[in-house]
Amino acid sequence: MFLTRSEYDRGVNTFSPEGRLFQVEYAIEAIKLGSIAIGVKTPHGVVLGVEKRITSSLLIGSSIEKILEIDTHIGCAMSGLTADSRTIIEHARVEAQNHTFVYDEQVPVESLAQSVCDLALRFGEGAHGEESIMSRPFGVSLLVAGCDHKGPQLYYTDPSGSLVHYEAKAIGAGSEGAQTELQKSFYKSMTLEEAEVLVLKVLKQVMEEKLTSSNIQLAKVTPSAGYQIHTNEELAAIIARHYTTNQLINAAVAAMPAAARHTLPAINRPHIQSRLCPILLVTLAHSRLIRTPNRCRRRCAPSSPHADFAPPLAFPAPSCDSDSPMIAYGTQHVTAHDIPPSMNTTTDAV
Repeated sequence: MFLTRSEYDRGVNTFSPEGRLFQVEYAIEAIKLGSIAIGVKTPHGVVLGVEKRITSSLLIGSSIEKILEIDTHIGCAMSGLTADSRTIIEHARVEAQNHTFVYDEQVPVESLAQSVCDLALRFGEGAHGEESIMSRPFGVSLLVAGCDHKGPQLYYTDPSGSLVHYEAKAIGAGSEGAQTELQKSFYKSMTLEEAEVLVLKVLKQVMEEKLTSSNIQLAKVTPSAGYQIHTNEELAAIIARHYTTNQLINAAVAAMPAAARHTLPAINRPHIQSRLCPILLVTLAHSRLIRTPNRCRRRCAPSSPHADFAPPLAFPAPSCDSDSPMIAYGTQHVTAHDIPPSMNTTTDAV
C-alpha cells in the first residue's frame, strides 16, 4: 500500500512512486522566491548582476551581499536562503584554499563548482552510521563565475546537486522571463561592457523600477584582473551609460516619420551597444532596424563598437569626429544634446 504525499514528505531521502523527492522540489521552489541573479559569459570574462531588495528605509544597503568572492579568480551570485548560502560559500572557500595548498595552483572553476554540488547532496542520514550533516536540502542556487586555464566559465548549481555549464543564466524570482530575454539578446562575441548593459537591461525588466547603485550589485571576473566587484560610483557610471544608450535610441525613434514608427513593435534589435562610437547609425529597412558590428569605415578606432548601415544608403554617412554619440535616421541626425528633457529614459524604445 502506497503512502500519502504528506508521508513521503517526512523523509528527505524517500522517493515517491513517481520517482520524485518532494523535499528537493520544495527547496527549488524556495529559490524562485529569492531576488533575481544573472550571469553572462563573454570571451573576455564573466559578468554577474543581482537585485538587492531594500525592504525598509532604515536598512543599510551595504549589509546585503548577494555576490561574494570565493577565490581571487572566482566569484558567485546567489538566490534563495542567504543563511544556506553562507554555509556553501564557506565550504567553497575552504576547498579553494586546500587545493592551492596541496597542488600549488588555483582551483579550476569546474572542480570548485562540483565540490559545491557534492555538499548539496549530503543531506538526510549519514552514510555507514555517520551522523547526519544536515537535515534538509539547501534552499539556495549559485551562479559560479571564474576564469582558469579553460578561459571564462559560468556554472549553475541547484539543491538537487546538478551542475550545468551556461553561456548566460538567470535564477530567482522572474527568472523565466529573464532567461527568455537573455536568449534573445545574448551573442557569444559580446564585450564585457555589452554584457554589463545586457545584465542591467534584464534586471530592469524584472525589477520594474529604476536602477540605482543601492538596489543592484554588479561584479565581473576577468583573466587578467580576477574577481572585481563594482563600487557604488562605478555602478552609477554603468547605469548612466545604460540609460544614455536608451536615450539616443529613443531620440532616433522620435525623429522617424510617424508611418515608420508603427512598425517598431515588430523590430528585433538584440545587440544594444554599451559603448557608442561617435557615430551610431540606425536605419529602418525591410521593417526592421539593421545594425551590424562592422568597424566604422572612417576615423573611429578599430576597437570601438558601433552600428553601420546595411545595405548602404544613398546619402553619405557623417564622419566620426563628433564629440557626442549620434544617431542618424535618413538625413536627420540626433545627438545626445538633442534629447528632449521630457523623454522617459527609464524605458526602452524597442
